Amino acid sequence: MNQGILRISFLTLFVFAGLISATTISVAKEATDTTDGSDLSIGKVVGKSNKAKEISIEQENGETVMMSFDDITGGLEYAVKGCNAVVTYEMIEGKPHAIDIQQKLAELPKGVTSIEIPDLQGLMKRKEKIFLIDSRPASRFAESHLPGAISIPSGDMVRLLPKLPPDKNSPLIFYCDGVTCNMSSKSAGQAAKAGYTNVKILFAGIRGWIKAGYPTYATNDEIFSGNIVLIDLRSTEKAEKARIPRSINMPSATFTDSFDLIPMKAPVVLYSDSDAESLAALTLLRENDYKRVALIEGNFEGWLQIGGSLQKGPVETKPRWTRKLEEGEVSRADFEAALKDPNKALILDVRGPEETAKGKFPQAHLVPLNLLCQDKQDPLCHIQEINSQQKIYIHCSTGARAEMAYKELKKRGLNVFFLVAVVTCEKGGCSVQD
Repeated sequence: MNQGILRISFLTLFVFAGLISATTISVAKEATDTTDGSDLSIGKVVGKSNKAKEISIEQENGETVMMSFDDITGGLEYAVKGCNAVVTYEMIEGKPHAIDIQQKLAELPKGVTSIEIPDLQGLMKRKEKIFLIDSRPASRFAESHLPGAISIPSGDMVRLLPKLPPDKNSPLIFYCDGVTCNMSSKSAGQAAKAGYTNVKILFAGIRGWIKAGYPTYATNDEIFSGNIVLIDLRSTEKAEKARIPRSINMPSATFTDSFDLIPMKAPVVLYSDSDAESLAALTLLRENDYKRVALIEGNFEGWLQIGGSLQKGPVETKPRWTRKLEEGEVSRADFEAALKDPNKALILDVRGPEETAKGKFPQAHLVPLNLLCQDKQDPLCHIQEINSQQKIYIHCSTGARAEMAYKELKKRGLNVFFLVAVVTCEKGGCSVQD
């Protein structure tokens, strides 16, 4: 088939499907041809479902492309939510199918050079004067950042330029998430345009820093009031005499046997009076797939030095944590209330036929993610026939596909929410677990 025809089919499919969104990608303006007859899609990965074998790519021109993939699709390890990617695809039965996925590396702005982790480590060990800038959103900086870094989010860089040192020869080092993140490139470029002459980017970012085994740190405000699990690794005797408020006492001596009590999805902050103990606990959690772990700079002594408040008396030993809902999420309580009273919300199940054959919620509407809005007879595709105030609660088996469906239907003006929970179905029925 002619490539021009392929592109027309591609655009027609996704304009009809309503897959339009704003973008943060500063790369290709449209899908581009390759020499082998396939096409390229360049953008940010906004969702991936291994069960549905679907990946959603947000492009610069405002289109969100939902593609299928299979077990022989190359580079699936690069299909990471929030990362930029270059996807080679072909049209199969009117829908794009990913053939190969590669990282879309951030670019080096004019007047800026790069720095590697060992070199940054050397500067830190020699205690050389550097200005390390975290270009990620402030909330992510608060949860976990490199030692000594300051927060200047990329979107606020121009406004916050006065936070940089007045000496334009000062060494500035910018970082964000990793090699595909372009927030640090944007910020570093703006610093260079402002006249700074010694500007570098740590392209490896915080992901590379963590992968290399180095610690990250939480801000004092996050320790004081953030939605975290704060762990005191010192002995119970020390914790009873004086500890940081809200901390859970899990002594280092028994931490290996007790750490699995910590909720896997919780942001965890550790402290002790020994760097070795804190680092050992941090390494243990990371090795056991805890993704959000940080330390307190200076440990317990560091907290005392900044005048942090203290608590004494009997300690708590069991971590408790409630995840805050993200934008668009429905709580388990509200979802289950809608199961009991269908007037509260329409339930949309985006799992596949093999899963729904094992069981479904009786009142749920079944529309597999890969068919969402492709069937013209699907009532969800006729926006004018749905009251814009009608709540729609979307679920799958864990939440990944539900979130992808939410993002697509939200663009169509629907009053949608998605459930992040484990939905287990057997013998015709289903249950919900956090």
